[in-house]
Amino acid sequence: WKEAFVVAPLLSARGDSYRLGEQLTRLVARAPDVVEQWLTRQLTLNPQGTLYRLPKQTQASLSRLPAAHRDRLVRGVGVKARRADLLSYLLGDDLAWLGQLLDDGVVDVAAIPFGLDHSEREVPDRITGILALAPVLVPRGIRPEELARAAELGGWMGERSANYEAIRAAFATTPISADPRVEAVRLAGVDIFERGRDAALSAERDRRVVGDL
Repeated sequence: WKEAFVVAPLLSARGDSYRLGEQLTRLVARAPDVVEQWLTRQLTLNPQGTLYRLPKQTQASLSRLPAAHRDRLVRGVGVKARRADLLSYLLGDDLAWLGQLLDDGVVDVAAIPFGLDHSEREVPDRITGILALAPVLVPRGIRPEELARAAELGGWMGERSANYEAIRAAFATTPISADPRVEAVRLAGVDIFERGRDAALSAERDRRVVGDL
């Protein structure tokens, strides 16, 4: 059964992959070797499309793989630019591992803020995750402003000014941190998105004047 599962196909994005996702999610805890072998094969067959076609429940469960399995998966990806994408599913809150990958040159520090997937996270959760990265990324060369700007990555509805205000407020209401690296990112976020909000409000007013909004 394990040999058959390892070569199980990943259906297209429009296919019914629910059952496959349920199986993979259970196997993460019960047989992580099988998940590692299956995902390694899929990444070899289709390095660009595999991650985006994974069942949703599988995407959410991969960070629960044992550390050794996650490490082999990331290091096994041949194209360096793809490793940050895979890491977005595998990292979870394992920041010590992220630091080791960066120090070993497995992934580039500049790719981390924009490789991690924020699209389905609410703004406060997005900000919490970004600030958690500061002690790892800032000492390794990411400027606080660069990391703070990653908060814009994610879905939103309505006017741009309202989105920027939500991000600004999330940074502003986060408690002051005793860690200067975290605090630098927090303050950068308040400043960047306050200015972005004001510029967006001005543009929206102009559009209302001419009837475009």
